Amino acid sequence: MEGPLPEEQKGKYIPRELLPPLLKHFKVNMDFPADEVPDTSDTSSGSLLHQFQSSVPVDVPIHPCIQEVIKPEWRDPDKILLPRFMAKLYPLQDMTQVLPDSVPIDSFVASLVGHMSLAEDAVIQDVVDKKVDVSLKKAYSGTHLALRAGIYRTYVAQSLLSDLKSLNGPLDGSSDCAGLMSLIECQVEFLLDISFDVVRVSALAGGACVSARRNLVLRDWKTDAAQRASALRLPFQGNVLFGTELEEKLPKLFKEKKHSYSFHSTLGDHRLFCRKCPIQAPSRPFCFRPGYSPYSNVGDEDGGTWG
Repeated sequence: MEGPLPEEQKGKYIPRELLPPLLKHFKVNMDFPADEVPDTSDTSSGSLLHQFQSSVPVDVPIHPCIQEVIKPEWRDPDKILLPRFMAKLYPLQDMTQVLPDSVPIDSFVASLVGHMSLAEDAVIQDVVDKKVDVSLKKAYSGTHLALRAGIYRTYVAQSLLSDLKSLNGPLDGSSDCAGLMSLIECQVEFLLDISFDVVRVSALAGGACVSARRNLVLRDWKTDAAQRASALRLPFQGNVLFGTELEEKLPKLFKEKKHSYSFHSTLGDHRLFCRKCPIQAPSRPFCFRPGYSPYSNVGDEDGGTWG
């Protein structure tokens, strides 16, 4: 869709006049190969600037340093470890009671579901449901920690904007300007650190959601605990729920079960689809011979036996 941005979408995209210096600075400082960053000097139809002007999403390449932050959190989505350090790095006095690390079950609901006063962990009895509950707690904790860091990032970004605006006004001396620039540099570095932390805990929350879905999908999988745990701990690759590594690790579980059916000569033409297995008399009712009644006693003179 071409044309200017709709009114409700304004402010959601980077202004196109700021895009060339932004991507150029991004490319130089992140050491991107030249072929991975599109040319921002072309404003013709189909160019990057034209796409932004026509509200077409533009894919931004993921730098290897950012990928290295995401991969550890997706390597084992089923792990229970949580980044507790995030709460210490970004403490929130007023929001601690509103947004705890893990939302507990109401005592009344726990008593109602359990028909008695039970501990929180005893309310959910099924093993798979417990693992799903743990994964959902982990996902909530990750989003909660990302929210903490996001609040800090908003404060610092607002302060940075105020300091940058003050540069346009008159300054008393060069010392004040140098101190202000040093403060701005410190704020930018802090924003970068927060951004990496947000990427990490967001990847952790996404991995926890993947773990919960894996437990639900494999609920009815008839296998032992070791194979199930191995499937749940497979690295998440971001494209499908399990990936090709599951089929490579457990090839026998994905082979089609083939049963051998053939004509059995000892029963004549009345049983064409029988398994290759020893036949015991009397057989099942669906594979009877003429003269055999499944409701007659074996050995009767009514012809209810195998001749």
